[in-house]
Amino acid sequence: MCSSDLEQNDSLGAYLVGNAYFTGSGVPQDYTQTRNWMARSAQQGFTPAIAMMGVLYVQGRGVPQNFAEAARYYKLAADKNNVVGKVGLATLHLSGRGVPRDYAESRRLFEEAYKQGNAVAAAGLGQIYRDGLGVAKEAPRALAWFDVAVRKGYAAATKPRDRSEEHTSELQSLA
Repeated sequence: MCSSDLEQNDSLGAYLVGNAYFTGSGVPQDYTQTRNWMARSAQQGFTPAIAMMGVLYVQGRGVPQNFAEAARYYKLAADKNNVVGKVGLATLHLSGRGVPRDYAESRRLFEEAYKQGNAVAAAGLGQIYRDGLGVAKEAPRALAWFDVAVRKGYAAATKPRDRSEEHTSELQSLA
């Protein structure tokens, strides 16, 4: 199938071509082409492409970095039950970039994404409980969430988990 065929209402095909440009799989990596193909797919309502537009705006790849625009795309995707949209929007609410800082909304979105099996969402919940963001600080609960994230394959949660484990052990030795 050539690219002109994909222009004829094939949202999945456009998404796949955009993803190939994003990863450099079979074509040279090109974020402008990524944006072009993802936008085409997103305009046709393909939810993974809508979420990917949020990623592009957060990272400033193929578009100027714009957290408000990222939030708009993430919300569109989250409203269609897309886990990437939920995690992306939760992360923006946690930091207050592009949307008002809203810890309760962030936690709600992370919880929904976790129920869909997302490991990054578990790490987000770990951060919320570790830092007491809209909830009481709960080191054991934070540790449990970071551990879940690591067990689900999210390696970036290893350091926060290990630090939480050390902190929890210190607290227990003081009791």
